[in-house]
Amino acid sequence: MRAPPVRPLCADDTAGRGRSCWRLALGLCLASCVAAPGTEQARQSCPYAPGAQPPAWVGPPDTSPPLGATAVFAMTELFLGDTSLYGSPDSSAWQTYGFDLDGLTSVGHSPCECTPYGALDTQRDGLAGIDNTFGPQVLSLWLGLDPSATQKNDAALLAGDVNVLFEVEGLRTPAPASYPLAARVFAAAPLGSSPAFDGSDVFPFDWTEVQGRFATAYVAGDVAVLRGATVPVPVHIWGDRVVLHVRNATVTLELDESREEVTLGMMGGVLDVDELVDILYRTSSGSFCTDGKVESLANTLRACADTRTDGRGGAELPCNGVSVGVAFRGARVVLGAPATPPPPVAGCWATGGSGGSDTPGAAGSGAGGAGGG
Repeated sequence: MRAPPVRPLCADDTAGRGRSCWRLALGLCLASCVAAPGTEQARQSCPYAPGAQPPAWVGPPDTSPPLGATAVFAMTELFLGDTSLYGSPDSSAWQTYGFDLDGLTSVGHSPCECTPYGALDTQRDGLAGIDNTFGPQVLSLWLGLDPSATQKNDAALLAGDVNVLFEVEGLRTPAPASYPLAARVFAAAPLGSSPAFDGSDVFPFDWTEVQGRFATAYVAGDVAVLRGATVPVPVHIWGDRVVLHVRNATVTLELDESREEVTLGMMGGVLDVDELVDILYRTSSGSFCTDGKVESLANTLRACADTRTDGRGGAELPCNGVSVGVAFRGARVVLGAPATPPPPVAGCWATGGSGGSDTPGAAGSGAGGAGGG
């Protein structure tokens, strides 16, 4: 388990689950998401040059079917961008989590990219062109509202309440340099107990969520590379189980020699900003719904969009997606039977956005394409 990061505390607000910090969070995210728009740039050829990418296929093309064992891996640790891989607080860790999704190294808006909400400049890449606006902007907003959010999510993962399951068919030991795989992904349903992560855990999967099959999957050395699926990632926000849908995800699983552990995993893709707004409304309640705070934060989230869910670029198109990158570690588990998680509740949507209940809520699902900012 990671050491708990030291974070600034917000005023206590038990009824609002820490939401009295909304003004601080709004200011923090506006400062990071919103910059003064620059002058219009003339259209120019786009300087595509792929940056951070998964290991490439080694050797000649291999179209043979996957041959080998089937393994299922669950996350044992999830790094959302505010800590290093050793668990220490690191506000720049997000810069190394994820991949270059669009082949552009963004330092500001260009005609090659979609136009952010309100023509605001949000495109800022991490190292080697990594597209991950979620880390410095959306996560900062989340932590402003609840400074212990990632600690609570860690606890939920170790309690078996949230997880992601990667089913990989065709692993070989020993193995050639490259060989094809088949892979699927599932959102885990609550396990009901703390997992041992020793290979004996039988994780049910959430049948209400998409069970995505990756369009491309292969091993390069000791790294499994999975591309082209929507990955449902359950997380806890203010005690509510919600699901983030990482569209057209690229995932790498760095495996140990025995193929029993994921020593380092990486995932990059795109979140639909409308879905993030829906999650905000569903997990908010009480006066947060009635005095306009939730809509102010919804507009802040929209301003954080830096890409498109369909992967298209060009200044004539509005940004509707948020690039995301996360890191994780994992271990072998057993895929169990389908299960139904607790039903979602409406939150602020209960009264059309002008009011809400104090009951925790969860977000809906969806699927989509790719992009990068």
